[in-house]
Amino acid sequence: MPVKLSKSLVDLLGGADKFEAIYYFDTASNSYKLYSQMTPDQQYGQPMLGYMVKMKQAVMAQADYLRVPATQAVPPTLALKQGWNLIGPSASEDAYNLSDMLASVYGKYSSVINPQGLGNQVTWQARTQTGIGNTDTVSNGDAYWVYMTADGTLAGLLTPPVQQ
Repeated sequence: MPVKLSKSLVDLLGGADKFEAIYYFDTASNSYKLYSQMTPDQQYGQPMLGYMVKMKQAVMAQADYLRVPATQAVPPTLALKQGWNLIGPSASEDAYNLSDMLASVYGKYSSVINPQGLGNQVTWQARTQTGIGNTDTVSNGDAYWVYMTADGTLAGLLTPPVQQ
């Protein structure tokens, strides 16, 4: 999720009858949390948190991001804990370089895994920090596993849309 949604994840997907489960990985408890266990902020798409959705059927979801006052238009950040973290990119481009996404935690992670078969758009499978190449891209709307060797803060590369 690049920035906060204007409606809940359930509404974005067309209603609760369209999916079996929505969940994210909680690094504090080292476990998955279902939608019913999420905070209201997480239910509206916590920026840069990676979500997994098990759909009953295919749907076309058009994300509409929450517009904020200009004084609150600050790029998002996400606290990452040592161990595995499920993250989502936050950038103004749909596809951008993996090393750019992880620049703010450089030296604090060892591995990145693209969970193939879960609908991610990019095709690489796994990279180490030293093995990231210029052609390794990430896409908004996808989620990636990052193994942190130390706690760090992931900085987003997108400012939320501003109210008119």
